[in-house]
Amino acid sequence: MINGCARLATATPIPTDTSAPTDVPATTIVLPPTTTPTPIISREQVIEPKLGDEFWLKMGESVTLQKGGLTIQFKSLAGDSRCPEGVLCVWMGNAEVILEVSKNEIRLNTLLDPKEEVVGDYNIQLRDVTPYPKAGVEHTPENYSIKIVVSKK
Repeated sequence: MINGCARLATATPIPTDTSAPTDVPATTIVLPPTTTPTPIISREQVIEPKLGDEFWLKMGESVTLQKGGLTIQFKSLAGDSRCPEGVLCVWMGNAEVILEVSKNEIRLNTLLDPKEEVVGDYNIQLRDVTPYPKAGVEHTPENYSIKIVVSKK
């Protein structure tokens, strides 16, 4: 090791007398083993949405706003009667979700009331539920996401 660096290559010198043919071995290069770089930032980055901005939550995910003053978790899908794509329905239908908001359970809807709820100093509004139903396709709970917006009341 030279000055803290590992030796990477070993070479055989080429002879200076070129009058006779000489076999010169090929240079051998030894590379250090490859490693996976360690990320500086965790893969599960915590991004705090701003009040008034729409954001998405997957089923089971939580988000913290206002520097920990408000926590919202998408607990479950209580029901989804939205008219599936490719089907003719009498009404649009409704998706109902259950959220835990700072230890309070609330239910919000896409079509029926309540579409929004006040918890403490905050107004939580449901904007969308995905995936949208399709005829003949069943979705598992972990596939669902919601779009919500939180504002000061």
